[in-house]
Amino acid sequence: MLIEVLEQLQKEPDMLADIQERFLYVLIDEFQDTNAAQLRLANLVANHYAANNRPNLMAVGDDDQSIFAFNGAELNNVLSFRRSYPDTQLIMLEDNYRSTRQSWIRPSKLSSWPKTV
Repeated sequence: MLIEVLEQLQKEPDMLADIQERFLYVLIDEFQDTNAAQLRLANLVANHYAANNRPNLMAVGDDDQSIFAFNGAELNNVLSFRRSYPDTQLIMLEDNYRSTRQSWIRPSKLSSWPKTV
């Protein structure tokens, strides 16, 4: 289905321009799990003529968590992102805010409580 969308956007510049006007910014979460067609679609939409070849594209991902290769995901999308978008600002999030120390210590204490019947 994505291939058909890509073909239509490339054949119909007015359709592409309309979509680009609607979506001025594109955010891709779990970028490490994208495939080539998804990346191409994001680039087409984000690369509005007003962007001057600097697409309004933000990608969030973790190259250590790529798990969808069986589904066509290409880790190379993450690894080559800075080459494809040389003006990119890279922000490393090195702290784990999903699983703070307290969030995994407390449940482990609960599971060790004596169980009463």
